[in-house]
Amino acid sequence: MSSRPPILVTVTLTPSEYRPFVCAAHRLRRILGTRAPKACTLIQANLRGRDARGLAEDYLDVIGLPPAQRRPKRTLPHGHAKFGRAVRPPVDPSRN
Repeated sequence: MSSRPPILVTVTLTPSEYRPFVCAAHRLRRILGTRAPKACTLIQANLRGRDARGLAEDYLDVIGLPPAQRRPKRTLPHGHAKFGRAVRPPVDPSRN
């Protein structure tokens, strides 16, 4: 089994975006001592092990989309009646 090389991502944060990670690292240092992660490790921990649904839900929370509007838009298949294909009447089982 071959392992894939990691993907390098560069993220630019403003000081106000970076500050919560620094403060969290400081809080953890008071609790965990030398085992506490640094701010960069906390950022990596937030990015790892996420599933697509969780990421999407978090983004929708950030932009403030109401839960009622969070259902994915589904496209109709081309053979659907809405596209003009004739709909068959129900078959009478006694006529078999």
